[in-house]
Amino acid sequence: MKQQDKIIIAIILAGLIISISIFLVFNSILTGRIINEVDKPVLTIIPEPEYATITRVIDGDTLEIDTGERVRLVCIDAPERGEKGYSEAKEFLEDLVLNKEVKLQRDITDKDKYDRLLRYIYTKEGTFVDELMVLEGHAQAYVYEPDTRLCPQIIEAENIAKKKDKGIWPYKTGDPCLDLGCPKGTIYVGSINSDKYHDCDCRHAKNIAEKNLNCFISRDDAKRQDYVGCKKCRG
Repeated sequence: MKQQDKIIIAIILAGLIISISIFLVFNSILTGRIINEVDKPVLTIIPEPEYATITRVIDGDTLEIDTGERVRLVCIDAPERGEKGYSEAKEFLEDLVLNKEVKLQRDITDKDKYDRLLRYIYTKEGTFVDELMVLEGHAQAYVYEPDTRLCPQIIEAENIAKKKDKGIWPYKTGDPCLDLGCPKGTIYVGSINSDKYHDCDCRHAKNIAEKNLNCFISRDDAKRQDYVGCKKCRG
């Protein structure tokens, strides 16, 4: 082989080695960046708390503050007017926060479709109001996405309340029709002041006062009494 050919081959080999080295270096850097991006923890940004004075307690899960806005407590659901436990829940919440300054903590959503602020609430002493309402049996856990950050501890509070038969839990059977006050075998309910019938777990059914409750054992039973199905539930 001529000397000139040897030089050419050496140059080619050197070029290949340099190219491979450069490729490996850049690949290592790029791979490292990708891994770092994947491994980077996702930070949960918790909004700054707000402070307000409670001027009115509407029920066991809804309040009014000194700005005139209404506040719905996150991750709980208390009895509505006419339901068993309503007065007890409202009075307990009044004793806890009425005319007092509280801390309001947002989760993800700022307001619900009724323009109420969605907040966890803490007393000035640091008591977590949402959790205490459930722990004492004045409300039940109500998980509604995406505002669920503190729901696990509220669910645990509900489990404790159930074991101790606190507040609303002696009234709860697991059958939504029985819990409303209807006899066993009921499938649908309506109000004597309305012509709509509902599934027992429909939110409109829960708003019917027990004294106005009409209980049906079938869809035909409801229709015979001139009721029509609610379009907002499965009735």
